[in-house]
Amino acid sequence: MQYKFSGFGKLARRIGGSSVNDSKLHKRTFFRYRDAPPGLKPIIVHKFILANNSADSVHVFTFKGPADSWEENWAKYGTPILSKVNILPNVSPN
Repeated sequence: MQYKFSGFGKLARRIGGSSVNDSKLHKRTFFRYRDAPPGLKPIIVHKFILANNSADSVHVFTFKGPADSWEENWAKYGTPILSKVNILPNVSPN
């Protein structure tokens, strides 16, 4: 199965993104967007997605925070957390 990532709400605006093939089995991508629904404070959402086509799995990591303090929160929390993400291979319990 091949995975395709797309779609933003009418009130969301894409800020950036990237796609990298780590190996024949894995593909990782990220995107960041600003969401500003009427009547609510704008937020920035960062999605990190790791897909493994041979294992038919997708891991999605989301970090979001207020747009007005995004840079500070991203540096203090988002970067340290997502830089530690490790995906281990599936191991049989037997």
